[in-house]
Amino acid sequence: MWSIQSYVDKVWKCSHATLCPPESTRSQINLAATSIPCYILAIMSFTYKPKKRKRAKTHGFLVRMRTPGGKKALARRRAKGRKRVVVKTRRA
Repeated sequence: MWSIQSYVDKVWKCSHATLCPPESTRSQINLAATSIPCYILAIMSFTYKPKKRKRAKTHGFLVRMRTPGGKKALARRRAKGRKRVVVKTRRA
């Protein structure tokens, strides 16, 4: 099974010098911290890049109204008393 520790070991061995600032050492890195360590930030790309138009086209009111399942979803949310029935997107 994949674990963060095995990933850290691999990254540390192959490219620690180029990815981490010189003052950081392995003993100082806290894997349980909320901030992402510098060596993972250098490799990782963030996959969620929000786009208002894409969100509206995927989860908007008109899309929901096109299909029977979408209409049921709207009805369920109305019955539950949701303030917003669909996602809120404003044009920028």
